[in-house]
Amino acid sequence: MKIVIDRKRLGIYNLQDMIDCFFRLYGPRNRIYLSGLRKRCDFLIIAIGDLQDAIRKEVSRDLLEIALARIVSRIFCIAEAFGEYKLVEVMSDKYRASGCSYCLAMLVGVLRIGVNT
Repeated sequence: MKIVIDRKRLGIYNLQDMIDCFFRLYGPRNRIYLSGLRKRCDFLIIAIGDLQDAIRKEVSRDLLEIALARIVSRIFCIAEAFGEYKLVEVMSDKYRASGCSYCLAMLVGVLRIGVNT
């Protein structure tokens, strides 16, 4: 059974909205039960293990998507431990649409067109 979520009703239009939604939904629980960064990292490792098990068992695509979503949720959990951490801004700086932040190359299919290559 596929669950359909009305993202507009939840006010989710982009990644930052999704992060904020997860902070509202799970932040209080995370602060109570996952008080330290180590506990949150362990929580992520469990989710990664669940994804590995799902891949090994060759489960349905729906179950793989759920396992992957759980990993993203737990990454948000770790980010929330930093307080006012701006995950979207950091990711935008790190993974620029204009190309690689290290070599300034732009990946186009399998052809690599770069400035410093």
